[in-house]
Amino acid sequence: KALCINTSLERIIRTNNKKKKEIKVFIFGDDENNNLDQLEGFLPQISAEIKCKIAFYLELIDTPSGVYDYDDSKKESIPKVNPNITINLVRTEENFVYNLLFENNIFERTIKKEDKKEIKILIVGNMNNRNLELLKAVLHLGQMPGYEISVFVIEDKHDRARLRQMMPEIHDNCSKIGDAVYSLHFFEDMEYASYEFDELIKNVIPDFTYVFVNVGDEIKNMEMAMRIQGLRYRIDNSPANYIIHASVSDSEKFKRWNPRLLENIVMVGDFTSVYNYEFVTMSKIEKASKEIHDIRNEESWNTYCNSEYKRRSVYARTLSTKYRILEIDKNSNNNDNEKYAAFSTQILDSHGAETNIWKIYEHMRWNVYTRTLGYQFCSNQYLKSKLDGDDKKTIRQIAMVHPDLRNFEELPHEEQVKDSIKITKNIAEILKKPTL
Repeated sequence: KALCINTSLERIIRTNNKKKKEIKVFIFGDDENNNLDQLEGFLPQISAEIKCKIAFYLELIDTPSGVYDYDDSKKESIPKVNPNITINLVRTEENFVYNLLFENNIFERTIKKEDKKEIKILIVGNMNNRNLELLKAVLHLGQMPGYEISVFVIEDKHDRARLRQMMPEIHDNCSKIGDAVYSLHFFEDMEYASYEFDELIKNVIPDFTYVFVNVGDEIKNMEMAMRIQGLRYRIDNSPANYIIHASVSDSEKFKRWNPRLLENIVMVGDFTSVYNYEFVTMSKIEKASKEIHDIRNEESWNTYCNSEYKRRSVYARTLSTKYRILEIDKNSNNNDNEKYAAFSTQILDSHGAETNIWKIYEHMRWNVYTRTLGYQFCSNQYLKSKLDGDDKKTIRQIAMVHPDLRNFEELPHEEQVKDSIKITKNIAEILKKPTL
């Protein structure tokens, strides 16, 4: 539902300017260029004398992260009409995935494997934006001491070659502590409604711990989720160790379905939740990230996170930190004042020097996160020399390279120090709030 008002933004601003109320403008549409044209059409209407705050929320759909500079206050090319204007670039699918994982603990359901716990994630569907964002997020979130993550993708297309081009250093297998630990398995050109599909589930992934279904429209997704649940029951009728998420846009369609048949199936991605006011303006993971930032930093949130790259990087770190805190709580008998100090537990590296296991895994998480953006290790000597200059960040972004994409042990000491994450009792309380 929407309220249509026959007026102009200029008139709304003029009316609210007297009351100094904040105005929020949402520009959401299927055509990204149209969204940008609307934004740039609005900006000249806002004079420098306007005193009320105006926040624009602009949905981006297809363009790579970081190519627009509207939200980077340090760049001269922004049409800075008024300091009271903020422009927020919104990527709905990325937001959805980060908040989904923020509220659903993939570490709760695991398989014992020698001295580790294994997380087996099954994504059913082609690599559209939503499925791709989920794949990327679980790979870097899964870099956790004591765990191994395996991701299985079943699709009726062949997207693996495209993903190799997009993320050239995300390999099918990586098992190096200090670099990354995961396995990635693609099953392409699979007919969903086939005997072969059922046999694949039964023989290759019978013990999945988390399933995300997004093969088409919501009816198809729910039917597929029920089918996978039926296969699991025939293999092992103990439903406590897995959960199935089915992507739907309108959960009201299913309110009369028998809930007993949907025992381990949860509908996610409902249109009204993904596009509601709170989610778009300050989603749960962004709210938590901002609260943590305000404890750690003197610089304001808007100044520090003034670009897409920085904001998304902070969200990824917040997501990981939440589950690290839960791991510390689960494995510690100390009181609050002691157990987060124990977060810096020292171990010996291969050279006999003391180092921090959490530092190592934080670097592994950063490695995988940065590789999912498409970055590679820089081995070119000319580029290496350029990466020491004043414009090194721009060169990194153009060439999609980073000199720190290597094993933790190979980093210089000053870079290893950057992988430290200080956790205080206040930060832990933010991330453990029951409302999250």
